[in-house]
Amino acid sequence: SRVSAEALALTNAGLSERDRTILGSLLDLRYLTTRQVDRLHIQTDAGLSILAAARRAQRTMARLDAAGLGDKPDRRIGGVRAGSAAYIWRLSHAGVRLLGAPQQRAFHGFAHLAQPRHGVQAAAADDSDLCVCQDSLPHGVTKR
Repeated sequence: SRVSAEALALTNAGLSERDRTILGSLLDLRYLTTRQVDRLHIQTDAGLSILAAARRAQRTMARLDAAGLGDKPDRRIGGVRAGSAAYIWRLSHAGVRLLGAPQQRAFHGFAHLAQPRHGVQAAAADDSDLCVCQDSLPHGVTKR
């Protein structure tokens, strides 16, 4: 659904630096699972247990979704048993507008993720710890 410029400005004022960094990662990487958001942006907090970090990632993504900035398909990778950690997130059109990115960076749906050939790849990407070069990390994300 369309988010008005006024509502977007109000939402923008309430975002934390972490929220902005997560949105930037979604812009740069196109898709992230809740687990990947946790690994990239939440587990870096000192003093959080793994379970607390996972819950914080789920709450953060639910909040960004409710604000209209993130979007997820109805289908989860790993089925219902995987819970909300199995959602694949993308930046919504409102999220692209908030970041001031060109609209070409908005992505059109998740239909291709439902295809069998992509389901295996998405599941593999979710369950793997991928090694990336420091130069390829999104702005604000540091290598652990």
